[in-house]
Parts: sequence; structure tokens; C-alpha cells
Amino acid sequence: MTPGWQLGIRQALNYNFVDDHRDFWIATTAPFVNYHFRVTDIIVPYLGAFIGLAWNDRDATGTVGPQAGVKFFVHDRAFLNLGYRYEWFFNKFEAIEDNTSSGNHVFNIGIGLTWGGAAPTKGP
Repeated sequence: MTPGWQLGIRQALNYNFVDDHRDFWIATTAPFVNYHFRVTDIIVPYLGAFIGLAWNDRDATGTVGPQAGVKFFVHDRAFLNLGYRYEWFFNKFEAIEDNTSSGNHVFNIGIGLTWGGAAPTKGP
């Protein structure tokens, strides 16, 4: 796309160990689009949205929501990421309601690499 826009796909796996109960896991696959705001060549905040699927060994559901964060570039194409997203879960699009009990707050810390096209720090 352009230097400010990013398309991607996020694959996540969470496993919870629970004392005296059954452990459980959930996997998420979610394509996303983000827009990056160039502050400096090192600090790059972004806003975006995603839609995807969350599943485990018992169930599957759709997920959609907004996301925001900031990337701290430690090299031209390597960065540390601090991010937040809110996930609404749904089985049908009609089921999406303004109800916080049908969603999840997700905070993440991670590392990332960019490749192909222009690096997000090279923008207007």
C-alpha cells in the first residue's frame, strides 16, 4: 500500500493453565489494516481494525474490533510493539451489540519485522 498503510494477518495462541480445573486454549487468526502516524523514524503510533476467527477444541466464533499501539524501531525494519485491541465476539453479524460482556480487552508486547515495500517510517 502506501508508506502509512499496512495490511497484515495476526496469528495468536493463548494457553491457560488452571489449578484444579481443565486447562484451556484459544487461537485467533485475524487479518488487519493499520494506519501509521510518523512521529519520528523511531516512534510510530498506529490505529487500525481487524476481523477474524477465534477458536479452540470446543467452539469457534468471529471476532472484530479496533486496535491501536506504538512501534519503537530498533533497526530499519525491526521494532518493539506495544498494542491494545478490543475484540467483540459474534456468531452472526446481527449479533454484534453494544455490550461489553461479549468482548475482550487485549494488551500485547511484542517484536516485529517489516519486509517488502517501503518501511512504515519512510513516509510523508
